[in-house]
Amino acid sequence: MRYHAPVSSIPISVSGLTASAARLAASASNVANARTRGPVPQTPATTPPPVDQKDKPEVYRAIDTVQTSTREGANVGGTRATYRTRQPEFVQEYDPSSPLANDDGLVAAPNVDPAGEIVEQKQAEGAYKANLKAVQVADDMMKSLLDIKA
Repeated sequence: MRYHAPVSSIPISVSGLTASAARLAASASNVANARTRGPVPQTPATTPPPVDQKDKPEVYRAIDTVQTSTREGANVGGTRATYRTRQPEFVQEYDPSSPLANDDGLVAAPNVDPAGEIVEQKQAEGAYKANLKAVQVADDMMKSLLDIKA
């Protein structure tokens, strides 16, 4: 029979807290920049912008949070959050009066769905609360164990 060392739930839950905070930060950044506009990027992206657009702002590129499970040591797990650019990076909107508009009257807008961001924020909040509760329960259990031994 193989012996498995006990797993402390606190580091696992703390990694969940950190990942939830990262999810909320990414979503908040998306919401804060949702109304920004920029010139429609050239295709392919490696093409240098036209001379008249070099000083114009680039469109904000929304980000998504990707959570992956981790394994540190023999039995300790958790989660890690990383960011990736949302695909498609932008959507085109018709705004011929904008100084950023191309010859077709189109500007680039971030690919941000406000309703989807609200859902993401609520999910991050729920995950944060669950992980915080797990830390609190583990702490209470440790205190009870120490009281029994004392």
